[in-house]
Amino acid sequence: MSFRIMTKILIPCAVWKAGKPYIKIRKASVICMIKIIQSKLISEESLFQCVSDLKPMLKTCLNDDWAPDLRHHSCVLLEAVFTTLKEILPDLDLKDLYPHLLERLDDS
Repeated sequence: MSFRIMTKILIPCAVWKAGKPYIKIRKASVICMIKIIQSKLISEESLFQCVSDLKPMLKTCLNDDWAPDLRHHSCVLLEAVFTTLKEILPDLDLKDLYPHLLERLDDS
């Protein structure tokens, strides 16, 4: 059930759209994904299947200059994904997301 919620509702809601109201929707979606992962309502296998859909969405959320809260919560979501999938996440996925995360950590 959580897999469907993630793939059919939350990830599509977190995709970039212009306008301030959409920033709030994206932020709420990212926070919901964090809570699902932290509460272990989604299995590792199901979360791993979501990674290909999560990556482009996370990249845009991490680079949103107008929404510092969204960037912060995206970093927390990335941490939750990395922590949960630390044993099974391929190096390619880590190398793909690492520069975007490093850029956020380098913010002053």
